[in-house]
Amino acid sequence: MKSFIEAMTDYKSGVEQSDEALKERINDAIRCLNLEEIPFVLRNEKGREGVKVLKEIIDRIVVIDY
Repeated sequence: MKSFIEAMTDYKSGVEQSDEALKERINDAIRCLNLEEIPFVLRNEKGREGVKVLKEIIDRIVVIDY
């Protein structure tokens, strides 16, 4: 969970600052998900959608205590 949150925080900073290196951290967040049931050609696209939605939900309703 900590890896996911840190990667998405970096990604958000990258979007805000137009920093391509930080934007690439979304791939680290995607690797935190189990996407084995998603067809290979769709994994990246569905993974990107999934991590963004998951982060939005976590930010709204969950306080994480590592």
